[in-house]
Amino acid sequence: MEENREPLSAIAIEKKLQLLRNKHFSEDTIALVKSDYEYGLTEEEISLYLNKSYDIEQMKILSECLHKDVPKDVIDIIKNTKYSVHQMQVSLEFYEKGVPIEAVKKITQSGEKAVTMKKLYEDSLAEGNKFEHDREPEYVTKIIKYLERMNVSLSNADKRFTEVEDVLRTLLDNNEEQQDFDRILKENQEKDVLLSEKQDEINKAYSQATENSREREALRKENKKLREKISELEEKYSKKKKSDTEVIEFSKKESSEVDNLNRHIRIDSNSIERKTTVNSRGAISIFTKLAIRTKSRRNLVKLVIEGELDKNQLIQIKSAIEKGLTESQLEEIINGRISAERMKEIIEIAELENSMNG
Repeated sequence: MEENREPLSAIAIEKKLQLLRNKHFSEDTIALVKSDYEYGLTEEEISLYLNKSYDIEQMKILSECLHKDVPKDVIDIIKNTKYSVHQMQVSLEFYEKGVPIEAVKKITQSGEKAVTMKKLYEDSLAEGNKFEHDREPEYVTKIIKYLERMNVSLSNADKRFTEVEDVLRTLLDNNEEQQDFDRILKENQEKDVLLSEKQDEINKAYSQATENSREREALRKENKKLREKISELEEKYSKKKKSDTEVIEFSKKESSEVDNLNRHIRIDSNSIERKTTVNSRGAISIFTKLAIRTKSRRNLVKLVIEGELDKNQLIQIKSAIEKGLTESQLEEIINGRISAERMKEIIEIAELENSMNG
């Protein structure tokens, strides 16, 4: 850490805090930064933890490292954003207890949970900081102790060197076992990552299958509704077809009577009176079958006779009565002396008007 520190004035500190507010840092973060500026930390030092990827507890641990003048090498190891606050805390704690930097680096990079990391740190301390480089390797210490125990002489030097060679071979074998252990540990970690990825794929496939099942059920329900609608339309079409057939048959039956009625309209007055009495029965029968009131029936029969309607026009008049047109509307249509096609259009408009009027 820097030794020559120039404390900032209160105004300078406030300006720097305002910049942080403009960048939407939390109030807890701003309070921590203010405390560190007042303590005397520099802007460069504070920038080590001023990262929105950290939560406030992680920032506090890094601030604690700066207060305790922890070497930058150690801070660089534990400040990785992928480490949790507990992993950072336990690493700082055991570094202060004497765990070497290399051991801290190796244990943090293992990716273990904080509780496992703590056990590894404790084992490292118990074994005399075996990861520390500034101490002699364990096998050298063992060789020295072994040579000290031996009373080496020229007479049995070969035998002693053979024993030393055996010790060295044993130590090398142990070192190979350690390498095998490290290799197996790395392979297991890679397999754990692979298993995790496969599990994610399985979860995605299960989720997709569930979604497909919901879609199939929705399509099944929609298909059922469409089938019901088709059946309903087929039934309506069948009824309409039957009704149209009845109208055509009825119209054919009555058209002969209307033709007879029209053939006798232009004869002399005595014949008109006589023929009207006889042939008007056809027109009367139409309105009788359609349940028109007696008085209205007489008026409409008279209008039909006087209107000289052909059979297509008479069909439209029957359709108008079935659709509920009023007597006045019927009179207007009959007296209008318009074609059957025109009658059909006017009847549809009148029906729509009646339905809108309730």
